[in-house]
Amino acid sequence: MADDYPGWVEYDLDDVANSSDDDEPKYDAGDPVPYKGGGEDIPDANYIDPYKELEDAYFSSLGAQASAAEAELLAVRRLLEKCERASNRAKYLADRLTEQVQETSVDKALGIAEKTSEAESTVAAYRAEAYRALSQIEALFSYGMSESEHTHVRIKLSGDTLNITAAPALLDVLMAADKFEVSSCMNYCHQLLRNSVPMTLDSALLYLEQLPHTDKVQSLIDAAKLYLVDRYKDITKFQEEVMTLPLSGIEAILASDDLQVGSENCVYDIVLMWVRKHYNGLKERQEVLGTRLARLIRFPYMTCQKLETVLTCDDFAHNDAFELVLEALLLKAEAQQSLTTFALNCRFVKRAYKDLYVKGVEFELPRQQCVVYLDLKRKECTTLFPFSRMKTQTFYLGAQRFFIVAACCRNSKRNFPCFKLAVAMMKNYSGSFVVDCEFAVRSGRRKEFVVNKPKLHCTFTGGTIVVFNLFKVSWTEFIAENSPFFINDVLHLKAELTIRP
Repeated sequence: MADDYPGWVEYDLDDVANSSDDDEPKYDAGDPVPYKGGGEDIPDANYIDPYKELEDAYFSSLGAQASAAEAELLAVRRLLEKCERASNRAKYLADRLTEQVQETSVDKALGIAEKTSEAESTVAAYRAEAYRALSQIEALFSYGMSESEHTHVRIKLSGDTLNITAAPALLDVLMAADKFEVSSCMNYCHQLLRNSVPMTLDSALLYLEQLPHTDKVQSLIDAAKLYLVDRYKDITKFQEEVMTLPLSGIEAILASDDLQVGSENCVYDIVLMWVRKHYNGLKERQEVLGTRLARLIRFPYMTCQKLETVLTCDDFAHNDAFELVLEALLLKAEAQQSLTTFALNCRFVKRAYKDLYVKGVEFELPRQQCVVYLDLKRKECTTLFPFSRMKTQTFYLGAQRFFIVAACCRNSKRNFPCFKLAVAMMKNYSGSFVVDCEFAVRSGRRKEFVVNKPKLHCTFTGGTIVVFNLFKVSWTEFIAENSPFFINDVLHLKAELTIRP
């Protein structure tokens, strides 16, 4: 039948009201319908109207001209509001009557009593008018009326505009339209939210928490995520504000590959701080981390020292922590090309870290030693010219933290720019020790690491920086397309640091 009426949408009444006809008393059409459990004409506060869900969804979503039955529902709502106001007025006057009887003259008391009687009469009139309208609506869908034979309700949308522009109100309309499958209204609200309503922090969080995950509104969800990522890209700078975000907000940020953080260690620390602030119970924290947040941490790009702390962190369930660390270590052992094959899973994708990612192996015997591998793309090296530098993530040697710096700086003797490497030790160390430093670059047909210079003996204290001119060629020769130092536009470097006894 809906095919005969374009623009009408059908709904199954059984989805709106769950009660059967056998459970309801029978009335003749047009008779007043008494409320259940509240006397003959006095409504029960706990009475649940079986058509309230349909009414609320319609009047919150359409904002358009209604049919006769729907207009009656609106009139009933207004009458009931008037009834409540009049009832409050009658109660107020009755209270004043009691006070006047106790404190002042009989004439004043009688005057107030007369006003109270008028107010009560107004309440009764409003109630009677409201119940008459209700009985007409009830009769429309039962008691032999033609509409009672239909199993679907048809709602007609009139007009093509909405007189609301606020994101929460439009979202309510969109949700109601989605629930009742009113696609034209849903599409219209989607267009308004996408093109006319500016994205804010509140609206972005609202979209993530309330919008259904359907293709029709996915662009709104994606826009909300993009807004949050762009706003909190430098997550350490806005750390206090990030701590106040709900779970859906922190998830959207952590899923981004473009976070501007020094290393994945920073992301791990922020996640722990957030979950400890929002969940007091240990079981709750383990549940949220295990099911929602752990999958957004890129564990293979954390340092081995940080991975050790995961195994002893009570906020992770023991089995979850063991599996995450084992997986990260196995992937660290793979070549970078093999790691890229797992990139379909977001936790295997390297973010745009501020510090260069390094892979390192630390040895305790026979001497304290670490071997660090650093890969630099030609594009990254190009950004160093004329006088810039990039540092790596920290690594450990003999319980002390070190990092490597790649830079473009002038040759002190020939006064031309060249590529240089520097090894630096963090400042929080008061002693000193001697380190053997050896650098190698992968080149040649066999693509093996070749040591360019013999080992250098360097004395390190807190804050020491030792600079090496690794290739002894000009910047132009180093970065040239036919440069022997790049393999498939990648510069592969190895640094071997050993503490002398």
